[in-house]
Amino acid sequence: KMQDSGVVLLAYFSSCQYGFRIPELEAIADTLNIPLTVPIVPDMTDTPFVKIVVPSHEAARQIASRCVTLKGIYEVWGEGNTYEEAQEDVKRFIGVEKDLYQRCYTESFKINVESYGRKLTREYQQQSRDKFIFLDFQGDVVMTNPQHTFQIFEDVGEHKPLDFPIRRVYFTREVATSARDLILRYTLKKRLYLGTTSFDSELSLVSANHARIRPGSLVLDPFVGTGSFLVTCSHFGAYTMGGDIDIRVLRGKDSGVDVASNMKQYSLENQYLGLVRFDHSHHDLFVDRPIFDAIVTDPPYGVRAGAKKVGFRDGEVDIHVNDLPAGWMEHISQTVPYSVPDVLTDLYQFAARTVVLGGHLVYWLPTTNEYQDSDLPQHPCFKLTANCEQVLNSRFRRRLISLKKIVEFDPSVHGSWVAQYDYEVAHANIAAKVMKDDNRSDARHTERAAEKRLHNGIKKQQRKEAQKEKEKETEAKEGL
Repeated sequence: KMQDSGVVLLAYFSSCQYGFRIPELEAIADTLNIPLTVPIVPDMTDTPFVKIVVPSHEAARQIASRCVTLKGIYEVWGEGNTYEEAQEDVKRFIGVEKDLYQRCYTESFKINVESYGRKLTREYQQQSRDKFIFLDFQGDVVMTNPQHTFQIFEDVGEHKPLDFPIRRVYFTREVATSARDLILRYTLKKRLYLGTTSFDSELSLVSANHARIRPGSLVLDPFVGTGSFLVTCSHFGAYTMGGDIDIRVLRGKDSGVDVASNMKQYSLENQYLGLVRFDHSHHDLFVDRPIFDAIVTDPPYGVRAGAKKVGFRDGEVDIHVNDLPAGWMEHISQTVPYSVPDVLTDLYQFAARTVVLGGHLVYWLPTTNEYQDSDLPQHPCFKLTANCEQVLNSRFRRRLISLKKIVEFDPSVHGSWVAQYDYEVAHANIAAKVMKDDNRSDARHTERAAEKRLHNGIKKQQRKEAQKEKEKETEAKEGL
């Protein structure tokens, strides 16, 4: 079925991540510079089928070759609310598309039957095939790699019994299969180097697609952890590097496995540029000019791993001057809690300064069922391109936020920008909400840090006074 703008095809999604389906498809089309429209957006929580318009079958194959929420893209020969309506529609189709039908008539084929929302017995599947026996294909039936794969789809809704009425029947020919095999290739179950914050392969691949990764893209993950996003971005051809404040994560395990081990495991070491230890709230790396095509990251929010930045836990700390011949000595800086508003402010400002115009910032934001769109920071350098929700349980959510840089960073205009709110956003104090512990709140972290600094300052003053008393006693003894 053709429209003036292209060919109408049926996209069939497999992922249970309902809110990620169409945005990923659109992001990939944008990456490949392929026009794609979705004339009617259905309720994706209730159906995996959606009609799309693309320039050609080849364009559909290119899009599907990167998409992991998709199962396949299909040419619709007929559809209806019943099998009888679908049969009549197929008859009309082959009467119009005679050349296509004649080609399929003699070539090898197979017909699959699949129902969304219920399992089908073999007998039922055969009965469904027999309803289209009038097609009278003369080619060989080949179950592996036939020239044509036909699919009969039944849409009955979520988790319905076998006798539930069918809402829609589609008779289709397969145009393209998706990249869902990448989920298994990069599964965490076989990953050499893992940590508590390692991101699952499907959503890591989705994140890379949202970032519009192309061969040769330069990508940074400033909260790299075990490098999940470096792996998937490198798969699509990016040159990747990461940073983190935790030197233990960057060094890897005692067994010798680290982020570089993961890259080598997948033969991506040529795409890997290395790691830098830095504090995201203080460093001046890369900020002289925009260089990154994308920043893809899962910032720390103190839930699975503590959100930290460099800071003094004592009241006053003497400056250490290193006079060793080597010029420096190894030092692990003290860290203090890193509040969620501060994390977002630093991330947006860093991305505004270092991402090229037209590049993307893609990050994950933990939140709750109280989320509202005004919770997101509004930075003048970025435009929101996607906001996808993953439901974790009845209360907590995780959102994939995708932004495109549309304005160059001007220090005199944007240098003082901060993420500010006049109400408590859903992601504020997220660690305290998840852990059900008020001591994990941002404010309490700050209070405890101040209390600790005061306590340490008092203890330090007491030690100094005790040292002075000891020196006086020593001088008195020496005088005697």
